[in-house]
Amino acid sequence: MAGVATSLALGERLAVEVHGVYTQKGGTMTGTSSFNGTIRYRFDYFEVPVLLHYKVLRGRRLSPGLVLGMAPAFRLNSTRTSGSFSGLAWPRQFVLPKATDLGLVLGVTLGMPAGRHQVRLDATCTLGLTRFAGTGYTGTFPSQTPVQNPDVDLKNSALILTVGYAINVAPGFLASGP
Repeated sequence: MAGVATSLALGERLAVEVHGVYTQKGGTMTGTSSFNGTIRYRFDYFEVPVLLHYKVLRGRRLSPGLVLGMAPAFRLNSTRTSGSFSGLAWPRQFVLPKATDLGLVLGVTLGMPAGRHQVRLDATCTLGLTRFAGTGYTGTFPSQTPVQNPDVDLKNSALILTVGYAINVAPGFLASGP
């Protein structure tokens, strides 16, 4: 993932952060009943996490904090990177991803001063809230019929470790906000 973020202090310990990031997520779908095989996917998203950042300890050289928020994501593209299965050229159920995704973000952060600026280490977990797929195809190619499949409950979840450099554009910003 790569991107930018901005932060607005709401007090001495609380801030709102908005990020704009390019991120890749992927997964493996394995089947034994509808089809016998494995498909590996890669999804590219533009994600816009909106987070509340709570600074746990004030006035310390190292500044630990907690983050909580939502991360809407907009799919840029998706590719079936590899697959192997027996039977038809395509599995009987082929899942197509939705154009948007939503996740709940929970995490911890550690800020370290670098002059007037700050180096940040973040560890966050995004828990998928939206079924990113659910439309499948039944039948044989090319006369397949789209159906909603309640058995397909795929959600994007990710553990994300990031290192960032926060540039202080407002004097006193990092001293008063997270």
